Amino acid sequence: MEEEWSTDANEAVELSLISTASGKPIATFHPQFTYGIFGESENIFGYKDPNLQISFAANDMKCCLDISYEDKMDPQGSVQAEDLETIIAEFLPEDCEKDLKEFRTKILQRDDTKWSPPGDKISEYALKGKTYEIWRSTIDDAYCRSILKNIQILITFYIEGGTAIDLEDEEWTNKRWEVFFLYEKSATNHTFIGYCTCYRYYLYNPKSPDTSRIRISQFLILPPFQHQGHGKNLYNSLITHFLTITSIQEITVEDPSEAFQNLRDVQDLHRLTPALRQSNLTPQSFSNKSFPGADIRTRAKLPMRQFARVCEMFMLQGIEKGDEKSMKAFRLLVKARIYKQNKDVLAQLDRLERIDKLHDTYLHVEDEYKGLLIAARTAPVEEEVEEIEMEKKRSANGDGGRASKRVRVAE
Repeated sequence: MEEEWSTDANEAVELSLISTASGKPIATFHPQFTYGIFGESENIFGYKDPNLQISFAANDMKCCLDISYEDKMDPQGSVQAEDLETIIAEFLPEDCEKDLKEFRTKILQRDDTKWSPPGDKISEYALKGKTYEIWRSTIDDAYCRSILKNIQILITFYIEGGTAIDLEDEEWTNKRWEVFFLYEKSATNHTFIGYCTCYRYYLYNPKSPDTSRIRISQFLILPPFQHQGHGKNLYNSLITHFLTITSIQEITVEDPSEAFQNLRDVQDLHRLTPALRQSNLTPQSFSNKSFPGADIRTRAKLPMRQFARVCEMFMLQGIEKGDEKSMKAFRLLVKARIYKQNKDVLAQLDRLERIDKLHDTYLHVEDEYKGLLIAARTAPVEEEVEEIEMEKKRSANGDGGRASKRVRVAE
């Protein structure tokens, strides 16, 4: 009986972007995760062929929930069908519509020809004949908050372990939250593509009391628009914006996913390559401290670990095949960094086990860098992250690389 009335929630939930010009769907897609709503099994119980259609107006992301199903299980003692509307309503705004036909009618009746996203436009770019704009706002802006309320459920659907932002927090906290919205701009409407949230922390600096650190918190491109170059453009736009603000000394990322870390690594490498090349960075210059790393890192506003990763990738790609001396110097400096980051953990192991763990971790880092460098060198920019994932799968399967071997040591 359980299997008969059980359905995969990831398939049952369907998301749509509705054009404000035509009232018709621009794109339809499914969530990646639903365990935050329906539990670890990600199943809906008590229905046959359930469909939970969540439709969003493509510009302000106002939403409508429409629930349908072929059949509903009759209660059997204490066993009964889940109350789908009550379960999912917790993750949707209070003004979420319930009638899809009426929702589309309301969208068409609106005059959105002069609609614009909240805040200020900080950049735009063209891709395959279309224009895209990036707008910056803060959560203390009511218009910005209203859009975030509408899209909070996307965090649950697409950011593993992600939590919604408290939009009703104190005013001083809301001012510290910056939001970057990415839209496609056409002659008749705007279409939501993705967004990023960032939080500004105070950073102690006796020489400059206004110093702060930015933390990238949530970063999402909707599934229909992924692997097209939008993630790269959004990331580079917000980095460019933060580099112009003198009070911001460091740009960090909160618990990045593997895909976002790949994107970040490749784009930071592109950005820093001219400076690293001009400084003649090599394993030897890095080891003898003739490399002006502190100055470059300060200008790039990168945390030490991320800057080290970029430098190591740059050095690895510059080592010619057969140059064992440079390769040995590279291997030693990477191992030294790994050991320094994990000294307390490694110190608990006996000498031989410590050497094995350190070497295994180094091999994983080297393979990871090679995959990133292949992607950065050979793939079109808009396909970099996708190519990186393919390269990692090839390495893990033994096709052209060592099998990925993770250890309980941070890299």
